[in-house]
This record gives sequence, structure tokens and C-alpha cells, in this order.
Amino acid sequence: MMVKRILIPSGSFEDWRQFLTRPDRHWKPGFSAMTLARSWEAARGFPSEVRTALDASGSIALRGLDPVVIVPEYKVALPGGTRPSQTDVLIVARGRESV
Repeated sequence: MMVKRILIPSGSFEDWRQFLTRPDRHWKPGFSAMTLARSWEAARGFPSEVRTALDASGSIALRGLDPVVIVPEYKVALPGGTRPSQTDVLIVARGRESV
């Protein structure tokens, strides 16, 4: 499987639509793809619900993380699968505290 390594910054939540396998089915109000896109774009970092969950996890490694890269609909190969699965959002984050 060829993985594209070029990321294009988004200007709004609408830019996330292009990464869906079936935008006609999944890009609708109330569906997870559009809801997540709106939430992440509005936050410009971790949405408050995600920040709260990370900080409350009890793990020092998850407290105070800052997102470095946010990739919507990242494709992940599944062993034995015929096609990759897509994560809703893949985040690469940097911690402020040493573990």
C-alpha cells in the first residue's frame, strides 16, 4: 500500500470531507465525520472534552499534551484485511513533562 506523506493544512472543517471514502454517505450533520471535523477545527488543538479526558486519565504522560499534527481519516492496514481501515483522527502530540 502506498501511503502519501504530504499533508495539506485545512482552512475549515469542510476540507476534511475530501478524505472520506464515501463522502456521500458519511458527510452529514450528526454523523461522526462532520461532527469531529467541526470539533477539531473549532478547537485548534485538543477539543475541551478530549483535553479533560487526557488530563483526568491519571497518566503523567497524557497531561499537558500539545498536538503537533492532526490527520483526519488516516488509513491503517489491517492484517488479513482486503483494504485499510480509516481512523477518525490520528494525532501526533508532544508532552511537556518527562515520563
